[in-house]
Amino acid sequence: MRRRKGPLWGCAVAAVLLLLALGPPPGMARGGRGIGREIDPAVTPASSYTPPPNNNISYNSSVDGFPLTYVEWLPTGYSPNATYPLAVFLHGVGTDTAPIPGGIGGENQVSPSLVDNASAYGFIMIGINTRTSSGFYINSPCGGPQGQDVLDAIAHEKSIRHISSVYLIGFSMGSLGAFVLAGHHPGMFAGIATAGSITDIYQTVAYNTATTSAPHGIYYDLCGDYPSPANVTTDRYWTYMSPLRFDPENFSGTPMFVSGGGADTRAPNNFAEWDYANVNNTFLNSTCNVVSAWGEPANCTVTIPSLAAKDPSAYRWLELYEPLATHSAMQFPGQAVFAFFLDEQAGGYYTSTFPGGVLTPYTPGTPIVLPSSPAPFFLLTLWTELILVAVIAAIAVVVVVAVRRRGP
Repeated sequence: MRRRKGPLWGCAVAAVLLLLALGPPPGMARGGRGIGREIDPAVTPASSYTPPPNNNISYNSSVDGFPLTYVEWLPTGYSPNATYPLAVFLHGVGTDTAPIPGGIGGENQVSPSLVDNASAYGFIMIGINTRTSSGFYINSPCGGPQGQDVLDAIAHEKSIRHISSVYLIGFSMGSLGAFVLAGHHPGMFAGIATAGSITDIYQTVAYNTATTSAPHGIYYDLCGDYPSPANVTTDRYWTYMSPLRFDPENFSGTPMFVSGGGADTRAPNNFAEWDYANVNNTFLNSTCNVVSAWGEPANCTVTIPSLAAKDPSAYRWLELYEPLATHSAMQFPGQAVFAFFLDEQAGGYYTSTFPGGVLTPYTPGTPIVLPSSPAPFFLLTLWTELILVAVIAAIAVVVVVAVRRRGP
């Protein structure tokens, strides 16, 4: 008599389905994105999140007439006669805010936490669709006027809505864009928030180069030129892209919410990777480290907290360290970001779990103690996922065998 294979086949199918549900481990892109694109494994799957209604808004570059678009989210209860603050989201390299005409298409990096809290706090929010997949939000020889593109989008939004103030929110390459735009246009923005933060492009690319994951888009923007002591033009662009290191006083009057992740290996704002790599120069300690081979100017960073100590009314800041955070736009805890913008969240040093943890005040130099929090499935390693599936499958087989033995 043939044995029935139904239960065993069912266990195997269940195991495979569970593995697929867990998804790829950290560091593996969803959707088959290519090398050099930002990896954001923590974005909530579209099947489990329904974003608020949005509009695709078209506008043209004031420089060359290039057709562009941005995505617009209006807050709940929006009235065309009311005035609202505007939050502008700047995406990371290799991706974009929406796959629509008038900009490079890609994965939506605006996390549910940002979109939902923008609405809850009464903000209009827009996500810029850039003319190339990199650009770094600067006006460059081969990348085009991508800094001006952002300013044009803001101007267009102001022409169709009543806007009271403008805030920048940037992830990875977008963080650099936020720092560059705010640092070189003092007083234009009411606040900025960054995650996967790049405050010194020399140090960030030096780190990425050493770990064989350098973003090459920036070289395209500068027509393939690398900075060096002999290449004054390119060096000038790279210095321009690091205002928080070289000109921190320019951020007087611009509140800053800066988040870094301990598991972020692309823009490592953490204690485990290169102590001078990124944001910790600017918020935790001064540094005189220089990438001399690329012509980085000699400079000892003046920290934002030290400037705030001298003039508290001019420098309001919040530095958030998330030990478990990967290179992900989910480093943004949306509620805290918008509360900080509206001066309802106190500044200072904080830690939190990831994603979406509660902010816990932190004193630099003391041990970091976080509330116990099980790692979500998308943070499990591939081997952990395989072991978990194998254990579940083994238990299922034991159950099936036991049932058969008890049968007639």
